[in-house]
Amino acid sequence: MQKELSQMTGIQESTLSFLARNRRDKINTELLSKIMKALNITSFDEILELED
Repeated sequence: MQKELSQMTGIQESTLSFLARNRRDKINTELLSKIMKALNITSFDEILELED
């Protein structure tokens, strides 16, 4: 799936892997936008879980 998403978004597979494994504290909004567009997601609530 990460390889396909990488091809769809132009985001490196290694970057997607870090995101998938929660290895980043912050996410670039441009990356998030590309992922959301590729997956036809319109709301942040569909992909983000906020921690208190």
